[in-house]
Amino acid sequence: MPKINLKIITPEKLVYEGVVSEFYAFTQTGKIGVLPMHVPLVTVLKPGEMIIKKDGVDLPMAVSGGILEVRPSLNISGEFVTPVVILVDHLEFAQDIDLEKSKAAYERAKKAMEEKSNLLDVDFARLQAKIEKELNRVKIGSKYRK
Repeated sequence: MPKINLKIITPEKLVYEGVVSEFYAFTQTGKIGVLPMHVPLVTVLKPGEMIIKKDGVDLPMAVSGGILEVRPSLNISGEFVTPVVILVDHLEFAQDIDLEKSKAAYERAKKAMEEKSNLLDVDFARLQAKIEKELNRVKIGSKYRK
């Protein structure tokens, strides 16, 4: 049975490595699903939810953007394997998100943006990225909170 060999890497460490059946993420053009034997692809990931499906279990996570590469499938010992590498700026599994901390960080960034009337473009972009990251964490953390 074909499978996906998935590696997810942040600037700090290898976050995930394993065999999965499929996964879903958000790109600049919308939601994408990757199954075994997927065509080769390189795309930019938007901040949003990414779901890995492994052994019938969903592993949801918050991603703050990155790059996805699906490499050509290989026939290894009679079995097809699709290597996939995802480089992300930041990733957090949904169950690990500290919802209160994320809400507080979002509010601080939002308040800082409102208080600064003439922000430099760099400061504005930095605050906008922070707001987007924390809002994504709050949304995903809330969705999977038990």
